[in-house]
Amino acid sequence: MWAAKKPLIIDTDGYMSGGAAIAYKTELVNISRPDLIILLEKDDELSYFRVFASRGVKVVRVDAQNQITKTTPIRQQHRQNLFKQYFSAAKTYPLPFSNVCIERSSIGHGTLISPSAVAGAIGTRVLAAWRYGTTISAITIGSARIPIAKLTAILGVSDLTLFPISDFQNLLVSCISSDGLRSAIGVIKTIDSTKEPAIIYLHTPFPVEEELASASTPAASTPSPPSVPLSFNKIVIQLGSIRIREDGTHEATR
Repeated sequence: MWAAKKPLIIDTDGYMSGGAAIAYKTELVNISRPDLIILLEKDDELSYFRVFASRGVKVVRVDAQNQITKTTPIRQQHRQNLFKQYFSAAKTYPLPFSNVCIERSSIGHGTLISPSAVAGAIGTRVLAAWRYGTTISAITIGSARIPIAKLTAILGVSDLTLFPISDFQNLLVSCISSDGLRSAIGVIKTIDSTKEPAIIYLHTPFPVEEELASASTPAASTPSPPSVPLSFNKIVIQLGSIRIREDGTHEATR
């Protein structure tokens, strides 16, 4: 079992209430195997987490009654400043859509189907479409002209998910290197659908090697040290739910 060479502090998020939160934090403890857990609580809302003392983990409670409350505008301004600082040295990289693998989304998974077949049914241009079981997912240039319920019957599927290309503009994403060891965040500036294949313009402060951005170089068999540029062979991204502009202003997509 590995152990940290230096003292390591993991500042967890505030998602603590409910069964899902308890399960999530329990697995975090199982994975990280901490020597000490510090509970910042006002009353006894974190009492469950004292169970880890039975495993030999030292559990300490700290009274958080006098904590400073940050208002929503203060939090938003703080995030804006951090986003602006993080992306201040960012560059924009053109990535062929065929080189991008999207996780946590139905986009790009299943069997690639003819865009024209879907476009004819929904009444707008389709960039790409995939069938997964009885589901079709498609990236569209415009909006469907027919209700989704009617389209599913026309296409013979149980579910149809359409992603207008405008939904990706300025979208925050997580980027994972091909070795799986390093990650960064970025912003999809836009998708150029006039190219073949379509080009995703990824804005990130981490340098993406140009030859890998164009998929001309295979992934290295040995993971590179964290100090070198992120190497992407088939770049993996996870879509976020925040849009970020260059000045750091942002809003939730849903």
